Parts: sequence; C-alpha cells; structure tokens
Amino acid sequence: MDGAEIRTLRKQLELTQEEFAHEIGVTFATVNRWENGKSEPSRLALRILTAQKEKIAATANRSSRRKKTKRGGKRR
Repeated sequence: MDGAEIRTLRKQLELTQEEFAHEIGVTFATVNRWENGKSEPSRLALRILTAQKEKIAATANRSSRRKKTKRGGKRR
C-alpha cells in the first residue's frame, strides 16, 4: 500500500492524519511520512491498514444492498 492509497483510505474514513494515527496506533508523523512517501508501513501496520480498507469495502457493500432493496422492493 503506497502513500496515495493510505491518504485515500484516511479520507474515506473522513479522518485527519492525527485522528487516523490514533485509530491505527501510530503517531501523526508516521502517517504523514507514509502519505508523503518518506517511509513505508511495517508489516503489522500494513495488516491494520488492510483491515481498515476491508471494513470500508464491507460497509459500502452493505450500504449499496440496502439502497437497492429500498428502491426495487424485494432483494433477490
């Protein structure tokens, strides 16, 4: 996961760098360095970031299914 992906993930969560850092257990400076390409996340941090990304995807899938159900009646 590169800096642009991390920034996109953070923005999808609607968090500041500081809030995002707190959420995943790193410092604000670490998030800043990742986003600006100065350093890369450790394997542990990558696992946490991937879990956050999957959580967003799952939420989006549930949300889109609910919208289809409301518009089209019964879900198949």
